[in-house]
Amino acid sequence: MTIKIYGSSQFTSTGRVLITLFEKHIEDFEIVDIDLFKGEHRTPEFLISQKVEQLQGDDALVATSTVKLGVVLDVYEKRLGETEYLAGDFFSLADLSHITFAWFLIHLAHHSALFNSRPHVKAWIDKLFSRPSTQKWLKLAGLVS
Repeated sequence: MTIKIYGSSQFTSTGRVLITLFEKHIEDFEIVDIDLFKGEHRTPEFLISQKVEQLQGDDALVATSTVKLGVVLDVYEKRLGETEYLAGDFFSLADLSHITFAWFLIHLAHHSALFNSRPHVKAWIDKLFSRPSTQKWLKLAGLVS
């Protein structure tokens, strides 16, 4: 039975599902693509809430959240100084769940300094990004060539 995944391969949530499938060597899936640029996320089949459209950007919230992320990354820096991955010396869902958001924060939101200024976090992120499953997702999503 083919697994159907509804979403765009570029979505962070869909990316996590795809990376998990690739980690488990499951390649029998079909992506039912939702194209944000064509507004397909607004169709009745996929529309959950229009409240997101009503939100305004909040620079103060972004700044506060960036500081909070730095605090979390400081905790990770200490932990990753003791173990190779977050849950120990093995790759787990704790690590996998960070891949897509970290990629977007570093490459699209231009927050690489938050990660690069912490040597253990940077090494961890580099390991996560170099995993074959991550590379498959990035290529499938068209985020790298």
